[in-house]
Amino acid sequence: MERDKIKGMLWGLIVGDALGSPIQFSSKDNHPWITEMEYCSVFNVPAGFWTDDGSMAMCIMDSFVRKNGYDINDVAETFVKWLKNGYLSSIEGRSFDVGGATSSSLFNFANTGTLVNGVESSQGNGSIMRFAPSYIIARSLNRPEIVREVSDVTHASNRVREICDVLALILDLHMAGGRSCYGPGVEMPREKVPNSGWCVDSLNAAMWAFNTTNTFEDGMIAAVNLGGDSDSIGAIYGQIAGAYYGFDAIPERWVKAVKTCEEVDALIEKFLDAVEKESIFPKILDLIRQSKKVCTSYIQRELGLGYNQASRMMDWLKEEGYVSLVENYQEVLDEEGRSFTDAYKINWEMF
Repeated sequence: MERDKIKGMLWGLIVGDALGSPIQFSSKDNHPWITEMEYCSVFNVPAGFWTDDGSMAMCIMDSFVRKNGYDINDVAETFVKWLKNGYLSSIEGRSFDVGGATSSSLFNFANTGTLVNGVESSQGNGSIMRFAPSYIIARSLNRPEIVREVSDVTHASNRVREICDVLALILDLHMAGGRSCYGPGVEMPREKVPNSGWCVDSLNAAMWAFNTTNTFEDGMIAAVNLGGDSDSIGAIYGQIAGAYYGFDAIPERWVKAVKTCEEVDALIEKFLDAVEKESIFPKILDLIRQSKKVCTSYIQRELGLGYNQASRMMDWLKEEGYVSLVENYQEVLDEEGRSFTDAYKINWEMF
């Protein structure tokens, strides 16, 4: 269930970005009503192409996978690689739809190496449009400061930091099975809902769409059709709703319409595996040191993992040489009379 919600956040971001981009910068209702991926005349790109929101989120994921963990310097360097060379852009070799604060901040980092860029007046939605990967890392590693660190690379504003904290609390509640009622709801008529790129407005617009609908699809359609900064409002809504409804609630036709959707999904899966490993693997090694035994069911039981999660951990233990399979093994009972499959030899020289 948790992995479905986490994947929902990431795919929700990308789908919302691609779905909303064709009517970006349009005034409310001065645009075609969007329900499917469409050609984006604003940037002259085909249907299903993500913009800066999706690219920057992918940069955070890519960095974590390559570095086998969180490295804020590498995150910033990967942002620059995207800005200058179009790395992980949907248009090969070129970034596009880059906000002014993001661009100036990343050039400043490239020139000076400073990881805190921007001024208090830079209160755009650039941090929350790409928020989910940094939130997932922070949550998994129990390091809440990470969301602000990643935000500060481009938007070092107290107001933006506050909005990042609010979004983190909303996602925390949704991950726990609750439903946030933050922001405007049915009491606000649609014509009054803000649609600007100010971080406060964008979060309120996304929450209005969430609070006034009951499915991922209906909320996303309500969000992007607000116009204005429609791609980022869609990306923010997608993260919020993805954490609540889960990946399986996102219409498959939207996912499949995203450019190179298989490659995007592969990156997401690698990222989820890497975060899971980074957060759980040290606990497993400590458990083995203390108990001097290991198997899938034992790890699952002692750490409260799901079976698939525990199986992935055993696969990593084998791949990295911590344990090796015993050819002739038997089912035995531990000291508390619980079943324990004595199938693995612990390679102590690895510890």
